[in-house]
Amino acid sequence: TFEAAGGDLERLCLFQAGLEIIDRSVVDRSADERAFDLIERFMRLLSAAPDPWALFFALEIDVLKLAGSFPSTAACARCRRSLDGSAFSIEAASGFVSCASCGSEKGRMLSSTASALVRRMDALGLEGTGGERLDRTERREIGELIHRFFVSHVEGYRLPHALRLCKGVNGQ
Repeated sequence: TFEAAGGDLERLCLFQAGLEIIDRSVVDRSADERAFDLIERFMRLLSAAPDPWALFFALEIDVLKLAGSFPSTAACARCRRSLDGSAFSIEAASGFVSCASCGSEKGRMLSSTASALVRRMDALGLEGTGGERLDRTERREIGELIHRFFVSHVEGYRLPHALRLCKGVNGQ
């Protein structure tokens, strides 16, 4: 069972959204222990996470990686330079990741801060991102990017109902 810390409705909504993401991403209802392990770790870490959104985005990236739909954000796909410490562009449909100087017209350039957060989520997964805090701009930037990946790579994907409820809780 999942108990949100102190009756935190936002965490409860994000937990439900995580369940919806896993449910919609499992192909042909086949059992995949990795997906079960992901949601179990997410549930365990969520109540203590300083920012539940950072953990939720890390879960989404891990789900996309399980499906083979999220690219490595370690280096530019064109020039192969490390993206550590720099902003990058990422194209959700193709998964093309490039540095600022090699940027793709179709790609969406992330801010330096959002790029660093996405790289950290990509490299460290749930356990490595639990301590991150996102401001409203970073939350929107990363959320929109991940949403585009799901729309492009998960057939019939739609925004989880629990996220709509979460917006209402936050007055957005």
